[in-house]
Amino acid sequence: MDIRTLALQNAVQHGGQASVSAVLGRVLAAHPELRADLAAARAQVEAVVAEVNTLPAETQREQAGTLPERQTREGLPPLPEAIEGKVVTRFAPAPTGAIHLLHALRAIFISSLYAEQYHGSFLLRFEDTDPRKVVKEFYGMIREDIQSLGVKVAKEDLESAHMDLYYQATEQLLQGGQAYVCSCTAQAFQAKKKAKEDCPCRYQATDRNVLGWKGMLSGRYREGEMVVRFRTSMQDPNPAMRDPAILRIVDAPHPLTGDRYRVWPLYNLANVVMDSRSGVTHVFRGKEHEHNTAIQEKLYRALGLQPPVTVNFGMLYLPGEKMHKRDIRTGMAEGRYQGWDDINLPTIRAFLRRGFQAEAIRQFSLSCGLSKTDIRIDLANLEALNRRLIDPRAGRYMVVPDPVAIDVSLILQLTGLGKAVQGKAHPDREELREIPVSGTLLVSREDFTRFRGKPVRLMDLFNVVLDEQPVLDKRQEFDLKTPKIQWVAEKPHVPITILMPGQTVQAVGERALGSVRPGEIVQMIRVGFGRVDRPGVIAFAHK
Repeated sequence: MDIRTLALQNAVQHGGQASVSAVLGRVLAAHPELRADLAAARAQVEAVVAEVNTLPAETQREQAGTLPERQTREGLPPLPEAIEGKVVTRFAPAPTGAIHLLHALRAIFISSLYAEQYHGSFLLRFEDTDPRKVVKEFYGMIREDIQSLGVKVAKEDLESAHMDLYYQATEQLLQGGQAYVCSCTAQAFQAKKKAKEDCPCRYQATDRNVLGWKGMLSGRYREGEMVVRFRTSMQDPNPAMRDPAILRIVDAPHPLTGDRYRVWPLYNLANVVMDSRSGVTHVFRGKEHEHNTAIQEKLYRALGLQPPVTVNFGMLYLPGEKMHKRDIRTGMAEGRYQGWDDINLPTIRAFLRRGFQAEAIRQFSLSCGLSKTDIRIDLANLEALNRRLIDPRAGRYMVVPDPVAIDVSLILQLTGLGKAVQGKAHPDREELREIPVSGTLLVSREDFTRFRGKPVRLMDLFNVVLDEQPVLDKRQEFDLKTPKIQWVAEKPHVPITILMPGQTVQAVGERALGSVRPGEIVQMIRVGFGRVDRPGVIAFAHK
C-alpha cells in the first residue's frame, strides 16, 4: 500500500488530519528497509501528509478506499514509529517500596497496553544499581503488585545482573574521549558547573582516564573521591546537561550481589545500556525526565546505538500532599502506617485491599491519557469506574456505625411480626436474605439525632416516628419522601470494624454479614462499598 493511501486512511480515522508519526510507523512496518535512511522516509511522509491534510473530508473518504481495522485500543492514540509485532516497552521500578497508584496509571498500564495493542512485549526491569536504597523484599512485592493488576510480563531482568555491560560501555567512552574520570569534590564541580567553567579533569589524556578508571575498580579510591563523567558541554544552557556523572563508587553491599562490585552506573548509563540490550523500542516517562532523555540520546550516539522513541507525559497528582516512598517508610517506622497495604496509602496493594478492581484502575489509566499537561487526579472518577464494576456483584448488608438502641417491642406486638423479615440480597436479583428482628434495634447515632421525632422507614420493616421508644407511624402507605434508614437487631448482630482512610469506625452489622468470606465485596447500605478484610473487619472503598 502506498504512502498516500496510508495517509488518507489515517486522516479519515482521525477527523481529517493525518499524523506523520502514525503514517510513518505503518510505512516502516510494510517496508522495514526504509529504516536505513529514516530521515528521507520521514521527509517523504511529511510531504504526503501535508498534502492530504489540505483535502476536504469528503475527498479524503472517497480516495481512502477500504479502511483497515481499528488500529488503536480504547482511546490510545497511535504510537509513533510503531511496527506491528516489534514494539517493546518496559517498566523499570527501583525496588525501594511497593507500587504507587501513579506508577500503575502510566508507567505500567500505558506501557503494557501499547505493547499489547501492537502485539509486542512488555518487560519488567528492576532498576537496582543504587545499593544503599535497594531492599531485597521489594523485588517480590513489586512482582506481586504487577501480577495483581493483571499485567502480563514477557520477560524480567535486573540491572545489577549486567555490570560487565556498563563497564564495557564505559571503557568505550573513555577510549573514545567521550568520558573522563573526575576527581573534583562534589562542591568544587558544582561551582564549576554553575559558572559554566570546564573541570580541569576534562583535559586529562586518555591513558590517565583509563588508569583512574582501573583505580576505581580496584579499590584505590574511596566513595566520593572519583566519578566518571560523560563529556557534553559545560556551557550548555541547561545545568543538568553539563558533564553529568554516569558512574560512581558506592562502598555498600548490594542485597543481591554483596560486595562483588563497588562501581555502579547511574540512571542514564544504566537506562541506555539496558534499553539497548533488551531491544526496547518505546519509553514512556514523565516530562520531568526530559533532560535525562536528552543526555541519553547523546549517550546512544556516543556508543553507536539506536535510541528508542521516547514519549513524555505530564505529571499526575493525587489529592492532598504528595507522598513519596520515603514518607511511607517514615510513617511505618513511627507507627502511623501498618504496612504497604495500609488503607491510608496510595499504593496499589492498599487500593486493592479496599475493594478497588484492577480493571477499574486500567480504565482510569486510559482516561488520564498521555498529555504533557499536568493533571490533578479526581479520585471520584476512579470510584465511579469501580462502582460500575462491583455494584452488580456486591451483596447488600445493613451496617450501623456508632449505634443507638431503640425499643420496638410494642410495635412488634402490634404488627405481629416474627423474629425475622426478608430482604433482597441485591436489588437487581430475586435472591432474599433473612434479617433477624428483636425488640431492641440499633440505628446510627447520626440518623437518630437527625430524624428524632420525625417519621422514618426502617428498611424492610415498618414506618415509625423515631425516638428511644418509637411510635408506629400509622401512615403505612409507601411514601418516597419518607427517609429510609438501616438498622440491626441488638440480638443477634455481629460487631464490625470499618477501616476508613483517616479513621476507624466501630459499627454493628446484621447476622448474615458474619458469614461473608474475606476478600468478598459488599455494600454496607447507606455507608458504602468495601471489601471484607478479615472476619468482622471491612476495608472501606467508597460510597
